[in-house]
Order: sequence, then C-alpha cells, then structure tokens
Amino acid sequence: MYIGYFSSWMIIAFLVLLASWIVAAYMFIDLAKQKDPQFNKEGRLYFVTLVASPFVTGLYVCAMPDKRQGRLRPVENRSNPDESRPIPPVA
Repeated sequence: MYIGYFSSWMIIAFLVLLASWIVAAYMFIDLAKQKDPQFNKEGRLYFVTLVASPFVTGLYVCAMPDKRQGRLRPVENRSNPDESRPIPPVA
C-alpha cells in the first residue's frame, strides 16, 4: 500500500528506527546516572542524541568519570615506593 511517496514499509522502518533511537538514548542516560549519582544534565544528553546520534551520547557517557561510592581510590605516590630504605650510592 502506498501513502503518497512513502510505502507502509518505509513508515514502519522509520518508526522502528525512532523507537530504537529513543531506547538507546534512555539506556545511555541511565548509565550516566549510575556513573554519577548527582548527574542532572539529562536534557543536554537527549539534545545531543536528537541532533547527533546515540553513538555520540554513548561516547560522552563512557568518557565520564565513575563517581560511585567506593569506586575511586586515592592515587599513591609512586615516585619512590620504598621510602624507608635509603638509595644506595653509585660506585
């Protein structure tokens, strides 16, 4: 069946693509909220997803630091790991 220039299959394919786009955006934004509990920029990510693609949103979310409780460890001083022993003189 043809509706103007579009066949019904094209319309169905477009709706399936739109639904998968929305589901991917929701999943990436949910992941952003899991990585940072105080994340409050959902609108910006939905805008990026709408304009660019869910792939770009996924890259942005994957690049976010993980701020969940207990996930960050303090950075150790690795300049001299064995500070108690003196450095032997060079002969």
